[in-house]
Amino acid sequence: MLNKFDLFHPGANRTARLEEATEHVRKELFFLHYAPFVACSAKTGGSVEHVLKEALKIKKGAQNIPGTGQLNRILQSALEDTPPPIDGRLKKRLKLYYATAATNEKYSVIPVPTIVLFVNDKRLMATSYESYLTNRYRAGHPAPGIPIIFSVRSRSRREWEPRQRPQGH
Repeated sequence: MLNKFDLFHPGANRTARLEEATEHVRKELFFLHYAPFVACSAKTGGSVEHVLKEALKIKKGAQNIPGTGQLNRILQSALEDTPPPIDGRLKKRLKLYYATAATNEKYSVIPVPTIVLFVNDKRLMATSYESYLTNRYRAGHPAPGIPIIFSVRSRSRREWEPRQRPQGH
């Protein structure tokens, strides 16, 4: 929300002012590219109703979390299209075993989902690859205004395979 928009080049054309303000805010807050942008003026009441509309859209998007199956399909597709790099130190590649989404509605008005990734070794998750997965998630499941948070957890392959029954039982 960009408040006090009435003070931003007050004599200029509103469309031109909005384009300039949007460009400036997007440039300065590049890390919030997923967030909607609303220019308003609390003093004049201009576009204040759009703030609530955007907040309600964000809340609705936060409640529309993909199911585990859909989430795993989105992420597995991303891994197949662009495999993770091989770590130079550890000499191995990140493997995604399973992903699930979790929210904590108790402590937040708009519950931000945390996507829990169970992988072979969490040290293999490069920041750049996490950004790639975030972008692929957004492409497969748009969620304007919602940050995508990954919680990466290491698991061994044995923990995911069914246990073998002893012979004769």
